[in-house]
Amino acid sequence: METLPKNQRIFWLLLLVLICFGLILIFYKYFNKTNQTIQSPLISAAIIPHHDLAENQRKALLAQVAAQIKPQTIIIVSPNHFDAGGANILTTDKTWKLENAVVEGSTDKIVELTNDGSILNDEAAFSREHGITNVLSDINLNFPDAKIIPIIIKQSTSKESIGSLANKLDQICRSCLLIASVDFSHYQPGTLAEIHDIYSTKALENLDEEGIYKAEVDSEQSLALAIKWAKLNSTEAFHLDQNTNSAKLLNEPDSESTSYVLGWFQAGQKNINKDMTFMIAGDTMFARYVDFRYPGKNLKNVFANLGERFFWGTDLSLLNLEGPISIEDTNPSLDPNNLIFHFPPETANVLKWLNLNAVSLANNHTLNGGEEELVNTQKMLRDRGIKTIGTQNSLGIETIDKVTIITLNTGEVSTDISKEIVAAKQAGSFIIVFAHWGNEYQKTHSLSQQRLAHIWIDQGADLIVGSHPHVIQDAEIYKNRPIFYSLGNFLFDQYFFGETQKGLVLAGGIKDNKLKLVLIPIDINKDLQPEILRGEDKQKIIDQLKEGMGIAIGNNDYSYNAIDFAL
Repeated sequence: METLPKNQRIFWLLLLVLICFGLILIFYKYFNKTNQTIQSPLISAAIIPHHDLAENQRKALLAQVAAQIKPQTIIIVSPNHFDAGGANILTTDKTWKLENAVVEGSTDKIVELTNDGSILNDEAAFSREHGITNVLSDINLNFPDAKIIPIIIKQSTSKESIGSLANKLDQICRSCLLIASVDFSHYQPGTLAEIHDIYSTKALENLDEEGIYKAEVDSEQSLALAIKWAKLNSTEAFHLDQNTNSAKLLNEPDSESTSYVLGWFQAGQKNINKDMTFMIAGDTMFARYVDFRYPGKNLKNVFANLGERFFWGTDLSLLNLEGPISIEDTNPSLDPNNLIFHFPPETANVLKWLNLNAVSLANNHTLNGGEEELVNTQKMLRDRGIKTIGTQNSLGIETIDKVTIITLNTGEVSTDISKEIVAAKQAGSFIIVFAHWGNEYQKTHSLSQQRLAHIWIDQGADLIVGSHPHVIQDAEIYKNRPIFYSLGNFLFDQYFFGETQKGLVLAGGIKDNKLKLVLIPIDINKDLQPEILRGEDKQKIIDQLKEGMGIAIGNNDYSYNAIDFAL
């Protein structure tokens, strides 16, 4: 066999080396490109506030994120506060001129995002949108080389549209960081905002796309998008960095607060959060002067001073509905001695608007319209997603997640509820007994009320709450379990006695084997509208309750209306 000359051997050897080297380069480029496509970032999404009182907290959060990732493109998503523009979801490819920097839009990606016409490129809609403008400088400070895709979303945007948006972004911008510019609870006392934020944080930690739409925030859609983005990027561990509110930062216990939740979604398994929240209000009556003053569709105006956010953002929101909902339009009687109540049909819509999800019907007025109106009441509320618990002559029991509510009208049903309490306790529930009992207009509980409350706690109940006396009664602690003998009225037309125009709403959070209770005194004003009491009037009621519970009274500071219990 003939051997190739030496120079030819060298040539072919070099050629073989070059071919191998080229194949390695091609393989490396392909492999690296594939990895870039499928590999998820360590942090995929962050939650920051746009309220500028939290500017320092926002900057600190972004600095932490920037220390871990350096995205080339950032998606900034915000509520569309002014309902601007001609589509539910808007973006813009404008260049943003800041005081000391210029931020460019990611033009090519924005073109892809808007190419089917469902998302509009609308620069004018962003001119006053503080959800974007308030955070842009802080984002640029920490990510100076990143381009942005700004997105604003209207409240009317459907869940399906949010899903489509997430999928579009996933196709064009998988490696992008998503920042949700969202403020949380609005207009509530700071301690109530804390209860609402427990629910919101739970939804984030559990990646609960349905639950986040019940959170009391200014853009459920933006948070739902952040959750979807975390799932798409396999970054399912939510890291909560901070949770505070404006009332706490300013030490203004009676101010209307805005709350802030700051955190990010990072690589890892999701946290299973089992926290629970609830709110309970007292006797609520929509007949007589309430029906007369607020007829028909005007009925919800009776709650104008509380608004739809008050009960929003809790696992359980409950009140004692002191009468049946009529099948037909009502002709209200204004006789104060008329004790046969028929609530207008609009009542069901108002309770839904208030974001209530349960009512107790275990009281002495439920059968004022007979079985027919009782059945109508149950159906109308059930059709609106509101559970009805108990009746005038039957025990009620309902479990929402791990909170069990037992309602009873003690004048007409057995008070022996030991079997129900034991069963709920064995199932791991936090047990609330909501009893219709006691003597009307008496500010001090009776011995029979106390005897029953102590028996129920001995059997395993965790919280005892009462209705029926139409005034706030005293409270006590028995075996480290709170008893509120009567919440008084939440809505009633009993003008004849000042105490009947006062009430108490309880808000609670169950977290880390602790119960946090927030006491919210209510005043029913001359227009029959419930509103949150503040200042000295609030403190007077809380002082009286704390005195009965053996808790030291003091100054009306930020957390004065909050009480913690170990479970």
